[in-house]
Amino acid sequence: MSRKNRLTSFPALVNSPTTAAVVNSAVSNTGGLDSIAYQVNSTAGSNGNLHLQTSVDYAQDFMGNVTNPGNWVTIGANTSLLGLANSFFMAYPVNFAGPWVRLQFTQASGTQTGVLNAFLTAKMV
Repeated sequence: MSRKNRLTSFPALVNSPTTAAVVNSAVSNTGGLDSIAYQVNSTAGSNGNLHLQTSVDYAQDFMGNVTNPGNWVTIGANTSLLGLANSFFMAYPVNFAGPWVRLQFTQASGTQTGVLNAFLTAKMV
């Protein structure tokens, strides 16, 4: 029986305040995995847009030190946060080819008081 690779729940954002204009999650290696999803939990006061981004030229050494910050490209539709406490699922099913992924939150106008938590999961189909 063949074994399929899987990334179980990984915390990509942990109590990240939305007071910054841009908040990037931890970068995750999804090479060899072709179906990914994020669960995002936001508190009231998180007003802006979430984007899934991927990079082919981002690089890390074996210790996790960034050797090339890469160029990040937004893929798929953006998800809007309207300032309400919410939990939602962002799924990117079969044939996802990006070897590196992250979430990016961009702030909308107005006062921000929210906090984001996000969890990534991925698997080989």
